[in-house]
Amino acid sequence: MVMAEWFEYDRPLAPHLAAFVAILRRRAAAAWPGDPADTYLLLPDPQDDADVAAWNADGHEMLAWADAVDGVDGRVLFCLGAYLGGGRVRGDQIHSTILDLPKQPTELAFEVAGAVEECAEATASWFEAQLRRPIVRQEWLRGDIVQVQRWRFADTGMELIQTGFGTTDQPPHRTVRVRGA
Repeated sequence: MVMAEWFEYDRPLAPHLAAFVAILRRRAAAAWPGDPADTYLLLPDPQDDADVAAWNADGHEMLAWADAVDGVDGRVLFCLGAYLGGGRVRGDQIHSTILDLPKQPTELAFEVAGAVEECAEATASWFEAQLRRPIVRQEWLRGDIVQVQRWRFADTGMELIQTGFGTTDQPPHRTVRVRGA
């Protein structure tokens, strides 16, 4: 079985981007929970002038992102993204499809400026801290059947995702620890 590499990318990277990614990979391989296949890099398509212009307008050169996945059913619970550009990194929970940072920063937001190495170390620490946070799944039942599931951070109660149909105006019937202390 071939193991995926953390933050795989199939084209050469500019030296400063390669240095940033090398630090993320080293830190991820040493201590991050999760699967390398759930980490990604995105850069503007150099053949698409509109794509390059849009990235340049935002001051971004590269996006590194990671999906936090429920190990039981493979469901993506949240996506974290860190945009590098102009000597700074802005990170937050990102939209899982369009990969945008939210208009209003969430409680997960972080920003750092400095040398590439400093930014990469701070970004790696941020990713690791968020990916290690404890998560619970709350379940509302009808009889023995789960009607609604809601995943939350156990430490703050921040809702991550909810599935199913039914009311959640009553306390959950059970709470299951998905990960963390």
